[in-house]
Amino acid sequence: MSNATNSSPVMQRAIVKLVLSGDSLIIRGQPKGGPPPEKQINLAYLIAPKVGRKLPDGNFSNDEPHGWESREFLRKKLVGKEIQFRTEYKISMGQSQREFGFLFLADENVNDTVVIEGMAEVVRRQQNKDNAEVLRLIELEESAKTAQKGKWDAVSTKREVLHEVEEPQKLVNKTLPAIVEHVRDGSTLRVALALEANKKYQMITLMLSGIRCPQTGEPFGEEGRYFTESRLLQKDVEIRIEQLSGGGNQNSFVGSVTIGDKNIAEYLIKEGFAKCLDWTIGLTQDPKKLRSLEREAKTKKLRIWKDFKEPVKAVGSNESFEAKVLEIVNGDALVVQNLGNNEVKKIFIASIRPPRAEGTRNDDEKERRQFRPLYDIPHMFEAREFLRKRLIGKKVNVKVDYIQPKTDNFQEKTCCTVIVDNNINIGEALISKGLATVVKYRPDDEQRASGYDSFLAAESKAQKSSKGIYSDNKDSGIVRIVDLSSDQSKAKQYLPFLLRNQSARKDAVVEFVFPSSSKIKLFAPKDNCLLNLILVGIQSPKNNDAISSEAHTFVKQRIHQKDVQMSIEASDKVGNFIGWLYFEHNNTQCNLAVELIRNGFASVRDINKSNELNAAEAEAKRQKIGIWKDWKEEEHNEELEEAITEEVNEKETSDLSQRKKVVVTNISSGLSSFHAQYVDDGPKLEELLTELREELTTNPPLPGAYKPTKGDLVVAKFSADQLWYRAKVEKIVSNNEIQILYVDYGNRETVNSRSIAAMPSSKYSSNSPFAKEYALAFVRLDTDPDFVDDVRNAFSDETADRVLLLKSEYKDASGLEAVTLVDEESKKDIVLQLVTDGLFFVDVKSRRERRLQKTFNEYKGAQESAKKKRLNIWQYGDITEDDAKEFGFSK
Repeated sequence: MSNATNSSPVMQRAIVKLVLSGDSLIIRGQPKGGPPPEKQINLAYLIAPKVGRKLPDGNFSNDEPHGWESREFLRKKLVGKEIQFRTEYKISMGQSQREFGFLFLADENVNDTVVIEGMAEVVRRQQNKDNAEVLRLIELEESAKTAQKGKWDAVSTKREVLHEVEEPQKLVNKTLPAIVEHVRDGSTLRVALALEANKKYQMITLMLSGIRCPQTGEPFGEEGRYFTESRLLQKDVEIRIEQLSGGGNQNSFVGSVTIGDKNIAEYLIKEGFAKCLDWTIGLTQDPKKLRSLEREAKTKKLRIWKDFKEPVKAVGSNESFEAKVLEIVNGDALVVQNLGNNEVKKIFIASIRPPRAEGTRNDDEKERRQFRPLYDIPHMFEAREFLRKRLIGKKVNVKVDYIQPKTDNFQEKTCCTVIVDNNINIGEALISKGLATVVKYRPDDEQRASGYDSFLAAESKAQKSSKGIYSDNKDSGIVRIVDLSSDQSKAKQYLPFLLRNQSARKDAVVEFVFPSSSKIKLFAPKDNCLLNLILVGIQSPKNNDAISSEAHTFVKQRIHQKDVQMSIEASDKVGNFIGWLYFEHNNTQCNLAVELIRNGFASVRDINKSNELNAAEAEAKRQKIGIWKDWKEEEHNEELEEAITEEVNEKETSDLSQRKKVVVTNISSGLSSFHAQYVDDGPKLEELLTELREELTTNPPLPGAYKPTKGDLVVAKFSADQLWYRAKVEKIVSNNEIQILYVDYGNRETVNSRSIAAMPSSKYSSNSPFAKEYALAFVRLDTDPDFVDDVRNAFSDETADRVLLLKSEYKDASGLEAVTLVDEESKKDIVLQLVTDGLFFVDVKSRRERRLQKTFNEYKGAQESAKKKRLNIWQYGDITEDDAKEFGFSK
């Protein structure tokens, strides 16, 4: 940039950096390989009102009248634009000189324009009284005065400037127009937020979210500052304030700046002037884009990345595979089985840290022995349960992000991103619940989770909502358990509580499977206790390591860390509990003791304990599996056995052929009756409903137009699927509510009258109801409401989605057909089995016709077996209230 003088006026070209006031500005030369030189210039022969500034004592002066309008006029007109400047004169100010001249924007004389708009007045000095330029400016000024323009208008818009933020949190999550007043470095700005247009401005310091530029003095710091200055300084921008910056400065915020549709952070990253900043990148609109632009700059080795070298990744990094989750080790580690090669390995969720213990525990040896991280570290159990419920036994997609090498204190770790269900990142899900924290890395550390930025955003939200480990409640996340597995006296105290209501199984979680496989450590959530359960009635093999190992694997695969149910019968001398354990496998409820015996992993300890155990052992013997591989069957008369079997089969086939195939469609709440449809009627019902719905679709009824009366056969929309069905009005509850019976299925519902319409045609009412109501023959229920629900659920489980063979035995007192039901597939009497399990009483007052005696005696025999085993309703012995004669008792 040349130094013009009066004797040799030269027209200079420059870019306007910023406007100081209506008569003073900073210009810079054209860039040539770096930040160009700058200088202050002033408009010749003019003086404009000044804006407020910071005083030496730290306070701020106020704007002079019309000072803000004058500066804004020039700022909006010139900043960032190329101008020409002709020096008229210079004035010495101590060690420096101030340069005054005429400024031109294309063909426009800016000095003239400022005067014409009344933004400055002409300086009248004796030595300039004959100066043609001054005289011309005075003439323009007189015109502005006459027109009362700018400062010649008596009304001045006053600007209020707030230098301290009184309630900083109120600015967070707001988007406001602003003017960038100063650029400290490429990513730190001083801005004036426009709270009220041209009236109130809030001064704040803003750090760009998601990035950090080198500071002045650091390599590329000056270049980065110039890059931002040239694009933002004194420009009208839009600022999104995302959070307080921290550090105790209430005037400092983190946010994003856009000018037009451009986010300055993206351009700084793309050009290699900035790095991604982990702790704020999660606040940005598109963290992935910033990371992508950073990788692009690294690849091109732009500016701050000029010495960048790609890190050497360990073998196995970036590997992806599908796996099945076998175990949750703690809040950040899993054991999985690679479904491609069946390899079982331990993996860690990348870039997260599970809950930690706060402070230090007593160093006493006894205290340290009792310390159980899973239960004693706040939120650790909650984190484990979160993972267990969502992952155990499920297929997941695993991507190895990095392998953390072995150190003196830690083994090598394979750190991965784990995706489950509908593309859920399990690490992010943990963090969002406040059950893990994000590992913070050095800026140059590339070893991190592929979804790291979303982790940071999730962590920020969890902190703001005080979830999990961020809760203000000090007792939050602590699980207070009673460990009965290592305390014999406590186990004896708890036994009566665990024996209560034996018919109802207790929920539990399998924490550990002992090598014997018949001993399991369980956590009972409702009782908050840990206990050891030994399976009743079975004997694990001794001195057979191969079978024991196979059995242990068999049990772990089916129940380890899964939800199960237990039933306690007793306890032993050392505090172990004895009972049954039930689990679900392939949508089937299984008894663990039975499964161990059926697969040859155990034998029956007590031959009279359970027919089911004995039958399972007989099956294992026949198949010669497990411990029975060398078993030899005793000799028997095969011809006689075959003849007996054939005779029994013929009788059973004859009986079954007389039965009708049905499906159960509804069970009454107290199991006093149930509804069933004939299987053969299924196509007829489907055809009828299809035609009915087509007609109602073609000619839809007017909602609410029909006024039903009790007994009417109508059509009604079922609440669950909003489809039309035939129904009978049973009760008018109110003007708007009607109780109905769906006649083809047997279920009842109270519906809004707008969901009911008249039967569209008599042809749809000519068919009799397809569901018929029945009672169960030979049995009655206990009167305990809780127990009734359990039996109803058991009956529902046995009949759901099955074809049953129904036989009417007699009519009960209410006139319903009392029936027996046989499973078409297994050929087993369903209710007889429930009697065997101790869930029904045999009704000794039921019909006694001779033809019924054989079936009745079978039911009585099943009841006697249940009594001996004290199953369910018989757990406290014989509690029947039947006539004394029935039981051989007389007063």
